Amino acid sequence: MSSTPWAINAEIYPLHVIGTANSLSTTTNWTANFVVATVFLLALQTDTGKVVSFLVLALVAMVAWVFVYFLVPETANKNIDEILNDILGKKEPEQVVQTYQDTKHEETRE
Repeated sequence: MSSTPWAINAEIYPLHVIGTANSLSTTTNWTANFVVATVFLLALQTDTGKVVSFLVLALVAMVAWVFVYFLVPETANKNIDEILNDILGKKEPEQVVQTYQDTKHEETRE
């Protein structure tokens, strides 16, 4: 999937959760990498495992391509509020900013 997940992660989170969200996504990515690397080496020990491994990789690549092509919004020349509006589809940019300000206000009261 190349650098697509990293590029998407850098642009889709609201500012008040970007640090936590990027940390969680990075941890998930590295955990998945570990599992794939471990299982892949075991699977390549048999001829059937080799065929199944590469069929699964091809399937994942095709699903990822379809996902990115049809579901990932264009983010070029857009600010975070416009991107969130595209993804959530419910809020106007002013409401996203207001929600962020309300969240920050609640955090300071606690």
